[in-house]
Amino acid sequence: MQEVHKLDSERRRPNVILDCDPGIDDAIALHLIADEHRKGVLWLDGIVAVAGNVRLDFTGRNAAFVAHEVGLGDVPVVRGAVGPIVEREAADASKSSQRFKDCLTFAR
Repeated sequence: MQEVHKLDSERRRPNVILDCDPGIDDAIALHLIADEHRKGVLWLDGIVAVAGNVRLDFTGRNAAFVAHEVGLGDVPVVRGAVGPIVEREAADASKSSQRFKDCLTFAR
């Protein structure tokens, strides 16, 4: 038992930079990562919001909002890529934004 404690105390927590395009799935991931960050399991160095199903201005706002709501206000949120590496048809931003708001309302 002592050997396990020794290994646990010497283990370094991984540094993480989260690259995401927060809609609903990445908002949930941010909630989970925030919990691990608070527990000391990992260290969240930053959040990079990229364009995904919606434009970068939406995902950037979503990332900053969720980070604040889950207590990650001290973690930098920056904007990344303005478009996907492989082009695809973008989702309707108004529908995506409404689903995102519905999810956050449900989660509270």
